[in-house]
Amino acid sequence: MGETKPPYDRDDLQILDHFEVDSPGEGDRKVIDQLLLSGSDLDRPRHTIHFLYFPSSETADGAAESLSQAGYSANPCERLELGRPNEWPVIAEKTDVVNAAAMELERIFLDAFAEALGGEYDGWETSLD
Repeated sequence: MGETKPPYDRDDLQILDHFEVDSPGEGDRKVIDQLLLSGSDLDRPRHTIHFLYFPSSETADGAAESLSQAGYSANPCERLELGRPNEWPVIAEKTDVVNAAAMELERIFLDAFAEALGGEYDGWETSLD
């Protein structure tokens, strides 16, 4: 699979807030709170981008292929040379409802998926209405 630039290189990225959290689930809830504060309709499906990181290019390629078969639009990205074990990102995109229950299930699945391949799931971002 060909490598693509990560979406966080976009010029149109709007960051709503920065906050410290004690757990990934708490971070998910804070993002959903920000969506509600902005007036977003949580019953409307929206574009969501998930960030996963893997230990090798081959693992990232395989992960992207598996995620594509699971209903995501997934692509490996250029290596991030950060001096850490998982430097090969995969961006997995999907359009679906974004609410607390849906994102909890998404996190459980993607955490377990990444961990099974020796990688890590780093969270998600989504579009506003």
